[in-house]
Amino acid sequence: RESLGSSSYHSLQMTGNRRMTSGLLVQATYTRSKLLEKLRYIDTSDPGPSKMIGEFDNPHRITLAAIYELPFGKGRRFAVTAPVLAQLAGGWQAGITYIFQSGNAVWLPAALATGISPSKGGRDIEIWFNRDAMKVLPAFTARTIPFMWNGLRQDAQNNWDASVIKNTAVYRERVKLQFRAEFLNAFNHVWFSSPDVNPASGSYGRVLGQSNSPRNIQLAMKVFF
Repeated sequence: RESLGSSSYHSLQMTGNRRMTSGLLVQATYTRSKLLEKLRYIDTSDPGPSKMIGEFDNPHRITLAAIYELPFGKGRRFAVTAPVLAQLAGGWQAGITYIFQSGNAVWLPAALATGISPSKGGRDIEIWFNRDAMKVLPAFTARTIPFMWNGLRQDAQNNWDASVIKNTAVYRERVKLQFRAEFLNAFNHVWFSSPDVNPASGSYGRVLGQSNSPRNIQLAMKVFF
């Protein structure tokens, strides 16, 4: 092991906040970044590591989080005077969380680059990229293709989570009951895994799986005292 490697990361980061006003809290972020690495030898005979896109390079990342307290119940905009109805109508919160992140660059096998961009065409699970970009590496031929290409990436993460919360005072504000309903991957959006990038494979260019789980609904009850 030799201390010859290096990496560089540059980013533009933007954040927006709306503090809790009228029961609404919103936070949003955006990051535009680039990660370059010189950590790996493409061929063992190379004089030094080669420069390429980093393994954890994600050019775009957007996050959004919001909480809204429904304006019903005691002390709210739409007050309810009847005690039982006030307990039922008050204490409700709705929340959402959103994440979008560019997919990671796909790890490439030992193959022969043809000079054709993999990003021209494709983007379907049957043909995720331009399969003419690579061919089988002939025997006794040194590898020249990098381990990752900027133009060949896994599917982007695009996920919504949602929640509904009900807080209820049980005994003089000293004991509170909280009910939570959480919807993970609320819209059941699939996040595809990396495609098959082996030119010698019968499934070359196809996506054969997914990286996330289907919609998951969780119900919980808490007692605070």
